[in-house]
Amino acid sequence: MAPVMELTSTGPHESCRTDWLSHSFKFTNDEEEQDLFAYFHDLSEKVLPTRSIPTPKGGKHYQYVYGFDSGLTLETTPLDSHRATRGQSLINIPGSVWGSLDKEERNCLITDIRFWPGAFRCTRWDPQITVLKSPIDVAQVVADVQAGKLWAGGFSQQNPYGRTKADGSWVSPPTQYFGSPESNIRLRVYDHGAMHGWEEASFRVEVQIRKRYADDHFRRMAARCMEQREAGHYSSTRGKISERRTCSARRFPRYVEVGRSCEAYQVAQTAPKPAWWKEVLEHRADPAQLSHQPEVGLRRATVASHQQYGRKTAMNHIHEACNGTTSLPMVLLFDFLERAAFLRQEDLLELLRVSPEEHHEKIRELFHNAYEQAEEWAEFNHPES
Repeated sequence: MAPVMELTSTGPHESCRTDWLSHSFKFTNDEEEQDLFAYFHDLSEKVLPTRSIPTPKGGKHYQYVYGFDSGLTLETTPLDSHRATRGQSLINIPGSVWGSLDKEERNCLITDIRFWPGAFRCTRWDPQITVLKSPIDVAQVVADVQAGKLWAGGFSQQNPYGRTKADGSWVSPPTQYFGSPESNIRLRVYDHGAMHGWEEASFRVEVQIRKRYADDHFRRMAARCMEQREAGHYSSTRGKISERRTCSARRFPRYVEVGRSCEAYQVAQTAPKPAWWKEVLEHRADPAQLSHQPEVGLRRATVASHQQYGRKTAMNHIHEACNGTTSLPMVLLFDFLERAAFLRQEDLLELLRVSPEEHHEKIRELFHNAYEQAEEWAEFNHPES
């Protein structure tokens, strides 16, 4: 049965942490492979308890892929396989899992992975900084890049992404990429809250690092975290040093004169850094704040309800339509009204939070209509004696 709970955003928040980590492992016997699976299964259960073990699927590079409901995935190939990846595993930890851990837990996870017996290398690491009251919005950054005013050193490509209207304005906040999809280091600037339906705009700077660059950065961060762990003091300051340094080191945006060659070496040395860049990178976020928590998702709750009660519900609808004077569409309508009778006014806020802003007016109209009709149906169907 589909899980009812899922990790969802807690709302607008600021953060400075890892947003994605991929790390490979090598094992020499089945017990080591099982220990690795048990550790990450327990991690997934900690952030999103489902009391279930995922069914493995076939993978492209690894023989089996375990997709946990928390978003964490473990790819592995047994020792007796004929694949080139036999005796190897790869763990992928998304931002929703990192955001469900506090600073001490993140510290322990980083060091556990780095110093796990058989840990091989970090293949991808994405640090990020998210602020709410940014001195500039993403649309302005994109406009400056397109006008030739803003350029990030070390990148040959600078591409915006997003849907535009007929007049050229953005349908939703765009994303500015510095670097190609194949680059080992790629900078991404976007409104993180837009995908979660935040009422408040956000500004996120994220660096996507791959291969040896990711491994070098992750090893340095893990060494700092281990120092804290051994000392028993989990200060967030040193844990954030790697994130801040990585987001800013050598590949920062600079303002240049329009028409001047952005490839000229002199530009990288003399062009001024934008003031907002330094302000964003030096922003302080609460390290103890969790950005994700388990919550009953709308779609997952519906799927779970269908899987558990769908057959009996459908049978009952057919029974009522055939043994009464009501058509099947009316039976379905009455069933919806009986469910809508349990709606609360605070449910409207959740609907607005998970829906695009352009749908808010229609959602309010449908919600209030359903709420009022459900009350009328309840009075008619269950009159007070």
